[in-house]
Amino acid sequence: YNVECLIESVPYVIKEIPNAKFMIKMGHIIPEERVEKFKNLVKNLKISNRVKFIGYVPYNDLPNYLACADVYVSTSLFDGLGISNIEALACGTPAVLADIDSTRNLIKKGLHARLYPPKDSKALAKEIIASIKNKEKENKEIHKENYENIKEHYDFDKNIEKVEKLY
Repeated sequence: YNVECLIESVPYVIKEIPNAKFMIKMGHIIPEERVEKFKNLVKNLKISNRVKFIGYVPYNDLPNYLACADVYVSTSLFDGLGISNIEALACGTPAVLADIDSTRNLIKKGLHARLYPPKDSKALAKEIIASIKNKEKENKEIHKENYENIKEHYDFDKNIEKVEKLY
């Protein structure tokens, strides 16, 4: 994950949306020295009052975090399916995703999300700003389409049935 890209996008977002705040969920597999590097970058950019790092979140609590966010951002440089992207969209949270193969495939399957060139913090900021200013959080039709699409293509039980039929 290119967390630096998200952190570096924050000052650009704040210029356009002065009250913006960022919550960055740090996975348990990120070494402490990298976390310290991210915290130092936040401090050096003078955005400490805008960025909060959180650690482990119980799986059952994730929908609450995702549903209350104005925008979900993934800075993944490579991903398999990108389950967290699908989970965010299923919760009705607009998503800004790095333009990589797996996220392009989500768009091809009909999911609505914004893409930005990986490692481009200015482009990421532009998409975050556009998502917030266009009030995508309030677009119930897009959320409904995303949810229906996810139920159709990404439902665990349906996919297990397909695998079982193959065997």
